[in-house]
Amino acid sequence: MHRSLLYLILISKIPFVTLLPGQVVAEDSSSSVSDKILSNETPVEEISGFPDYIELPELWATRMRELFALTKSEGREFSSCMGFDAANGVWTAGPALAGSKTTSSFIQDSVNCTGKQIADVHTHPVSSALPSEMDFRHALGYESLVSSFSVYLNETCGLIKSRSAIGIPPVQGVIEYGIGEAAWSMANPPKRDVSASVIAAAASKVEMALYCGDIGGRLNRVEAMPGLKFADPLFVILAKGVVLSMGYHLNLEQTLDYSTELDEGFRKSLFDAKWLSASQAEVALRASPKVMYGNLLTAAMYSDVKIGIGAGTTIPDIRDDTPKTSYLSSCYVGKRGKECRVVELFGTALKSKLLRNLAFYDPDTGNHLTVLKSGSGWILRKTRVGEFTYLGECKFVGRDCEIDGKGVMATDEGVQFEGVFENGHATGIGTATYRASGEVWKVKASESGYSKLERIH
Repeated sequence: MHRSLLYLILISKIPFVTLLPGQVVAEDSSSSVSDKILSNETPVEEISGFPDYIELPELWATRMRELFALTKSEGREFSSCMGFDAANGVWTAGPALAGSKTTSSFIQDSVNCTGKQIADVHTHPVSSALPSEMDFRHALGYESLVSSFSVYLNETCGLIKSRSAIGIPPVQGVIEYGIGEAAWSMANPPKRDVSASVIAAAASKVEMALYCGDIGGRLNRVEAMPGLKFADPLFVILAKGVVLSMGYHLNLEQTLDYSTELDEGFRKSLFDAKWLSASQAEVALRASPKVMYGNLLTAAMYSDVKIGIGAGTTIPDIRDDTPKTSYLSSCYVGKRGKECRVVELFGTALKSKLLRNLAFYDPDTGNHLTVLKSGSGWILRKTRVGEFTYLGECKFVGRDCEIDGKGVMATDEGVQFEGVFENGHATGIGTATYRASGEVWKVKASESGYSKLERIH
């Protein structure tokens, strides 16, 4: 399945028309270490037992090249089952199956692979051969699979399972993938080679090894990235991103601030969430930031909403050919430094348009904002550290919701104004509270400031 920085493609279980339904081919086997592992003749017991490299049977390599040639020609994914016929000592490969531009289909039976199916392969039309979080789920979801490969251009990457991986819940693999990708993304600019080592680290946590290389050559084992910092408070932001995105998608009213604080609005939003039980909310709030994020991801995955998980989340998942509205939450290092966002998109994984900026957090300054649905309108919760806080109505001007309508603004100069705002500025008659004296006045607001009309308190 296609993998990109922010959109990671879901394996589809929708049946597709089988292409190239001709004869299944076979190839004589040898007795190399690679062959023994890939054929499951000598299973690797645990993650530490994998070799530094493996070599593919030529038949499998040929099928990979054939599948990508189809992908290059038609612009969509293709897949095939692969196996080993122990009785006759030959490698096998099943027919090619046509998918869509972003999804693959697999046949899980021995008939199409003329022997026990122990592997499969699918292509990526774009990006890289690195596996997605749903490739993790797929590999762990079928006990008979020893390995699962993805192909892009002349490169392939494969997840190979140890015996210890049998019985590990597929969802656990997805969560480890998401947490690892998020931890790296929050600390470093994206780099393809480093991303591979992060994925390898996630694979090792569910007893799988990641191998990558040119088709037909040695596939080298990718070294797992050591020492990722999982205590990063930005996991709180990512957890809030899941809650916000689910709320936007399900049209729920929420009250949380998009900051690293476990504010009361966040607690209330958790307990009000229709996709989360009260006990799940309690467990999440008591957990560390990383575990809280993992718990909320798990709950979202078990809801009726399909989600995409990578360095952040896409809710709902947009990895199909039907354009739809979705909400993308992520923390990353960009050209302006580290930042976190929740945005509203419309489109598919391959082509989408940014519609609205709904939440923002700057880890360096602490500045943050959240745009929340309220009836037919929007409420803005905005803090600019050292300047002001605002809670009230806003209206979208382009992609951003600007302060406009009824609200309350408190400035660091010690004045809180409650009244009407136009284009970001207080206007007309309202109430001003002066923090230093505690006095409350009826005032008239203008660009030059507040004119006191009548003392209230």
